[in-house]
Amino acid sequence: MKHLFDLEKLFAFLGSQSIKLSDRQKSQLFKYHELIKRRSSRQNLVSKNDILHLVERHFLPSVFLSHSLPEIINGKIIDIGSGAGFPGI
Repeated sequence: MKHLFDLEKLFAFLGSQSIKLSDRQKSQLFKYHELIKRRSSRQNLVSKNDILHLVERHFLPSVFLSHSLPEIINGKIIDIGSGAGFPGI
């Protein structure tokens, strides 16, 4: 079985990449994670196969990309959405 990420491991990884989250941001991510898990079965927010991999398949790319984008681009971007409130480019 693939090694599963949890939010604490995500926070540790982000810290190692000099991406600091406030306690409030961490709390909001915990709440959002739980909300997605609870509501996904009724509202199909993410695929059934992704529920166990929410952090590495959704949270990590979104947080990492949102932190890196301002340094990468010099212009405008549009968020076309990719479900469950995660940004998509």
